[in-house]
Amino acid sequence: MKHHWLSLYNEEQAHKIINNLLKTYGLSMNDIIHIWGTPMLENDDSYDSTGLYPELPLHSMMHLFSSLLMETDIFYQSNMISLALDAGPDNITDPLARDKKFYAGAVSLLGKPHIFSISSPAIFWKIASERYGMEEGSLMALGSASNSEYYEAITKAPRIMSGEDINAAIDWITGLAEMIESLTTDDVGGKFSGYDERFSRAENQISMLVKILQNQSELMINEIIDQIIEKYDLDPKETYLSLSGGYALNCPSNTSVMNKYKFKGFIAPPCVNDSGISLGMGLYAFFNKLGKINFSLGHAYYGDKCTNEESVFDEYSHYIDSITIMDPREAAEDIINHPILWFNGRAEIGPRALGNRSILADPRRIEHKDKLNEIKQRQWWRPVAPIVMKERVSEWFETDYTSPFMLHAFKLIEDRKVQVPGILHLDGSSRVQTLDRSHNSLLYNVLEQFNEITDVPIICNTSLNDRGEPICNTIQEALNFALRKKMGVAYVNGKRIVLKNFDEYGNNKPLPRLEFICEPLSVLDLENANREINPFNLTEKELSIYFNYPIFQEYDLNVEKEVLAFLKIIKYYEKNKTIMY
Repeated sequence: MKHHWLSLYNEEQAHKIINNLLKTYGLSMNDIIHIWGTPMLENDDSYDSTGLYPELPLHSMMHLFSSLLMETDIFYQSNMISLALDAGPDNITDPLARDKKFYAGAVSLLGKPHIFSISSPAIFWKIASERYGMEEGSLMALGSASNSEYYEAITKAPRIMSGEDINAAIDWITGLAEMIESLTTDDVGGKFSGYDERFSRAENQISMLVKILQNQSELMINEIIDQIIEKYDLDPKETYLSLSGGYALNCPSNTSVMNKYKFKGFIAPPCVNDSGISLGMGLYAFFNKLGKINFSLGHAYYGDKCTNEESVFDEYSHYIDSITIMDPREAAEDIINHPILWFNGRAEIGPRALGNRSILADPRRIEHKDKLNEIKQRQWWRPVAPIVMKERVSEWFETDYTSPFMLHAFKLIEDRKVQVPGILHLDGSSRVQTLDRSHNSLLYNVLEQFNEITDVPIICNTSLNDRGEPICNTIQEALNFALRKKMGVAYVNGKRIVLKNFDEYGNNKPLPRLEFICEPLSVLDLENANREINPFNLTEKELSIYFNYPIFQEYDLNVEKEVLAFLKIIKYYEKNKTIMY
């Protein structure tokens, strides 16, 4: 769940949560034969890659196999280059992960993977994110939004292979930031282009750094691919590129690689970030146990499905003016008039809203983009992504391949730009989702009608959530959002809902998300747990270091003398910048 970082308190709570989720399918944990990957719950180690690949962390290996095996017809019948580009591994499933090479890559030749360690640029983005207090996606958006640019030569970014290289990454980002932050108006035209007046000085500085970081990241990926192509004598035009890990959400980088090498195809699941670890774990375990498997992910719509609309409509009846069966043409006309809420079928897996938990709008109208950013409380410069009919994408964008999971930034054809200003980035690109009728027929029918009316086979799409709020996953959450934001029309599971009485709706906050899973611990339970686990009141940062670094867990947090020794050691490490948390 987005923005949710709490661990489960104990096995009992874990059982309650998992049983509640399994109940949807008429199952309980008693029906589950094998449990993989969760310490204290697992009962089978088929998923554990550390036996065959001890030099690489399990975390990175599971990323690798989430994309490597997501379409097994391609895996067995073609050659593939696969890169797991993450910021770093966890040490919960693999206690020795911090002592290994961090990142995994592979060449698969007709279903036979050759696995090795690689470098990754993702850690630089994590460091920049922590420095500026912005998520990586927002940094990328700001990088392309401002036209400010740094001109001076810079040192090449260090290649990050393991935890031993983290200090070099921190130093490189810090040095770059300090160099840019020291610029004055006297340096305009010499060291940099000057400040884009639409942005603050700080935003201009971040944008300049991000442009450099983007360029260096792409150079790093190109270097890795060049080495692999040369070593294995591969023809990119006959080879698929497979990506996973959080860095695979970097759309410009993905597109740059595809354009440079002309790979036969691009393979990455919608859940390229850590939400895809479980997918990779399952695929690897079956592959390891069975030798050969048959699997196709196909689409992204494997999340929760809500079918309780009638009871929810009764609950919200005071705020509902009318309910009618959806007509695709009427929905298209609604989109032309104003942004609409769209909630349909199963939720998407992964971090992106791909048309089932979305707000949709007209890409021809810049005021619609502005309205979407206002609704979501985002910066004015944040771009909005387009959904385009799969078979029409090459008529509007400079591409000859598709982007079903919104993992590419395609350049708009020059004379098309004026027609869809609502989706246009400063560099003339858009973060595109191509829509296949067979994957989402209801939304495709609306898009088809929108195209008939406007001659534009594209609609704006952004996720159905407020700033800091997880994507709405229930009909209650969706209607709460619509009423808070005074959105007049919502489409829910094929029904058109016209809303009213917005000023009488008393809840101006998102609905809480955790109660539907399990009752939260009481304040007393939390206090007792803290006294038991943390009797000497270590800070959150100190606890994070303790639990993230196995070497420290020889110290007993219930013994004051050992706690003091632990604190003394981490102060030394912090002084020498050898701890990353």
